Amino acid sequence: MMSPGRYVGQSKQLGVATLNGVSWTQPEYTIEFSGQQLAAMGAKNMSNVISIEYDVTKFVRLGQITLS
Repeated sequence: MMSPGRYVGQSKQLGVATLNGVSWTQPEYTIEFSGQQLAAMGAKNMSNVISIEYDVTKFVRLGQITLS
């Protein structure tokens, strides 16, 4: 469970060249947490974890995570 707050994330969108220009895929969104951040949120066995990246695209599309 993420604590309420602001998190740094990334969006990714791929463009494919077509005869009419460029066709873009729907954006995908990720958030990366350090092992320390995850431990602070209650995750166990994070002492050897540097970071973990999570795909949060589904949550952004459902409106459960908002972008700013």
